[in-house]
Amino acid sequence: MHSVAAEAKLSVRTAQRWANLYKSAGLSALARKPREDRGARRVVSPKIRAAIEGLAFERPPLPVRSVYCHRQLKIPHFGAFEYSPV
Repeated sequence: MHSVAAEAKLSVRTAQRWANLYKSAGLSALARKPREDRGARRVVSPKIRAAIEGLAFERPPLPVRSVYCHRQLKIPHFGAFEYSPV
């Protein structure tokens, strides 16, 4: 699996996941699925919006590493928020 993944320029985990999908449901399981949220607006809470706007105007700008760490947003003066991609 490692050599196949390297040749296809994929991570080993992706190759394993694709192989398991194929084994469980066949070729149709590998077809791209449309996004469930396509065309829908994503809503940001007023608290997070205020924090983002505050960071945007901060001088000097904060490095990304100090704001985002291990799926958790660490925003000064607002605390930490769990980040879950939609």
